[in-house]
Amino acid sequence: MQTRFRIAVRSIATALLGVGMLITAPAANAGTFKFIYSGSFNTNDALNLQGSPTDYFSGSTPFTATALFDDTSPNLAAPVGTSGFVAYSPISATLTVGDRTYDIATYNQDSARGVTVAVFDDTTPFGSGHYASGFLQNPVADGAGFIGDWLSASPPFSAAQLVTTTFTNYVGVGYGSGPAPRSVSTVVPIPLSDATGKSYLLTLGNYDEEFANGVLNTAQLEAVPEPDNNIAMLLGLGLTGISLLSCRDPINKGL
Repeated sequence: MQTRFRIAVRSIATALLGVGMLITAPAANAGTFKFIYSGSFNTNDALNLQGSPTDYFSGSTPFTATALFDDTSPNLAAPVGTSGFVAYSPISATLTVGDRTYDIATYNQDSARGVTVAVFDDTTPFGSGHYASGFLQNPVADGAGFIGDWLSASPPFSAAQLVTTTFTNYVGVGYGSGPAPRSVSTVVPIPLSDATGKSYLLTLGNYDEEFANGVLNTAQLEAVPEPDNNIAMLLGLGLTGISLLSCRDPINKGL
């Protein structure tokens, strides 16, 4: 009886393991990415409660902006016609300044003022061998935002097929306050909100540029595993353990 039970458990475990392996097979092409950008605002940039006077930063102020986006969603930069340039509306985006974190309005939430995650590979107008990334309002109009420029990415990638990578050899960053053609008066602040629901505005300097001799900027793209695949992988590992255990019979070792 124990031998038959052991064989049955082993057969079921093997069959389920095969199903688990099928489920855990990586999806073709793309998925969700996490984008992390760290830099520093300066005295040309401002963050203030909506309806309050513009409150410019008093000095160099570090920040980290983070977003989740799906690269199978519409590429909002497509109408620009630059093959090495993609821009996706984030699933979610946050900005951390000091000990406070704000939600950033996304393009899907506000097409006029919300941001996209913009990524440029080394075939774009930034120049051969240059990679760039950042946050940008309406990419067709070249709206408000900030874009960092790097000489390389590790590993290299194409905009058509994003991968987990780190942007390296920082050159500089450009900030813009509103859509092109830009003038001193063209300002379209980026909407933010805090944990209590209060509304804020982030105003960026117009054509403000900071280079590598200033504050170092960093950026990374991280592929985010699909939750279902994680569960299936754990299932597969668990079933592997069951299969191994079913091969052991302390009572009938010789059977």
